[in-house]
Amino acid sequence: MTDTAATAQDYKDQGNQHFTQQKWQDAVNAYTSAIELNHPDKHACYGNRSAANLKLGNTTAAVADANCAIDAKPTWWKAYSRLGAALQIRKEWGDAEKAYKDGLQKVSAGQSNLSRQLKDCQTRRAGGGGLKSRVPMLVSIQSYLRYFIVINAVLYMLPFVNVGNNFQSVLLSCIVKYMITLSTHGRPAFSAEYGVKVIRDLSLHYLFLSFIMLMMGKP
Repeated sequence: MTDTAATAQDYKDQGNQHFTQQKWQDAVNAYTSAIELNHPDKHACYGNRSAANLKLGNTTAAVADANCAIDAKPTWWKAYSRLGAALQIRKEWGDAEKAYKDGLQKVSAGQSNLSRQLKDCQTRRAGGGGLKSRVPMLVSIQSYLRYFIVINAVLYMLPFVNVGNNFQSVLLSCIVKYMITLSTHGRPAFSAEYGVKVIRDLSLHYLFLSFIMLMMGKP
């Protein structure tokens, strides 16, 4: 074994150790070094880096690495497993199912694992149907809340209007809209991707009205 190969193996071993210790970014860095040094099992390095990236919430990188693992070794079942897992997090259900089905057609080992993961994916996809059917109703509720929030905010800020608990009404409505938004986007995640997705949702912007009103401190 050459020095380069030995070094590449060292990086792969370090990546595995970091992954076991849940040091996801360190694992990504180690697997990257192993790949750059042309580790002979490059497919495994890509697959493991895909899993580490997924733990970090980097779904785009996780999908890319999984595809690289498939390209490097199309008969490795874990590559399709990694791809399916990343696509499920992105809620790209059709592509996730296709990844598992492609794996079942192209690999011999790991058939039972891919079959089970395909069934789990189909179950999760079916479970999301209820949310999709409620989306029009949620949009209608948010529309009514939007008008309610704006009207109360304007009344609160007018100096010659003295109407009850406008601030409390606005704040409560903002919280309700925020909860509806979370039900649409899923559980909060500390990732740039989730943050951008939520910030682009105008429903959350009404939360800032309550803070502005509070800072104005109308007596």
